[in-house]
Amino acid sequence: MTDDDGLPVGDNGLRPAEPTGYIVGASDNIPGFDSDGTPTPPQPRRVDTPLTPASAGALPWRWTWMNWASLLLGLVGIVTCLGAIPAIVLGHLGVAAARRGGARAKAAGVIGLILGYGVIAAYLAAFTYSAVTGNSVQVNF
Repeated sequence: MTDDDGLPVGDNGLRPAEPTGYIVGASDNIPGFDSDGTPTPPQPRRVDTPLTPASAGALPWRWTWMNWASLLLGLVGIVTCLGAIPAIVLGHLGVAAARRGGARAKAAGVIGLILGYGVIAAYLAAFTYSAVTGNSVQVNF
């Protein structure tokens, strides 16, 4: 018995199922099974994890000096304004490196940023006050 296309049909009028490519009884063709029919355990997948001190040794801490330099320059910036801008730059770089896992002492970088921005704000306030009132601002140590 055939259909309109000339293909064989069964007693129920339906075509037989298309072959799937697996040979019945040959379990070595089925993914996830060994040749003797036992299931194979799943293979571990690689998971990208951030660097940790245990996995990377001392390598990721090479940017820690930026946080400490930011703190030091922030303290120097209190006396002279020259240290404030490098404190801000190094603080941002050091905190970003700490966030990525490439540096320690993130708190030192944050304190350096606070000091740097605070010194800049204090100097701008002093210059603005001096320009508006005509009085000079003197700081005596």
